[in-house]
Amino acid sequence: VTADEWEKYFATDEHGIVWSRGHIAMRQLRGKKAKVRRKQGEGQKPGITRAKGGKNTRGGKHIKLYFTMCNGKVHYGKCGALLPSGKYTQHAWAKVVKSIGKFARKASGAVGFARVKGIQDGLKAHWAPASRAAMVENRVTFLANFPVRSPDLNPIENLFPHLDAHLRRMQHLHGDTTEAGLMVRVNEFLAKPETAVLVRKLLRSMPARLAKCIELDGAHTGY
Repeated sequence: VTADEWEKYFATDEHGIVWSRGHIAMRQLRGKKAKVRRKQGEGQKPGITRAKGGKNTRGGKHIKLYFTMCNGKVHYGKCGALLPSGKYTQHAWAKVVKSIGKFARKASGAVGFARVKGIQDGLKAHWAPASRAAMVENRVTFLANFPVRSPDLNPIENLFPHLDAHLRRMQHLHGDTTEAGLMVRVNEFLAKPETAVLVRKLLRSMPARLAKCIELDGAHTGY
């Protein structure tokens, strides 16, 4: 698949934002090590210093959203019906698949009810019977055998630090203290021309990411 073709694929993942007395805490914490695991049962390989979900030490509300990007556009929705671990149940994810399919067909310019393709991680719920049925019904295809834990191979992970930085900057400027204000700022970020350019750039990086992964025999690629 060429870089031009990758722009029409979609990438999706969840992202948590801590909203506490007007303070936006980054999901990414410095000093944490992200690791990759390319196969079921395989030990985790060392990564680089980068994002992994941090503890909310200030109290407040933890808002979890799912984001999908495709062809310069980004769609999001609230994560519902999550397990205590914060992961989706298969039936909750099946509803998300329907939303993703509708967005990706429109964003990619797919004709009619054409099938759309994209990336999701290897969470079991994503490939459970209800999820697979939703994929068939909504003509959504996720890349098969995608590694279980490979944030460096999902370009939408690189979008989140830019979103977090925008939210913190806007909160400092405008002093928003409500969830409604936060969502206004999320929409502002998604509507920026710079975000569209970033989305295209990230999706077009997929050939290089995959080539680097092969070159390093599955070790962390550095993305």
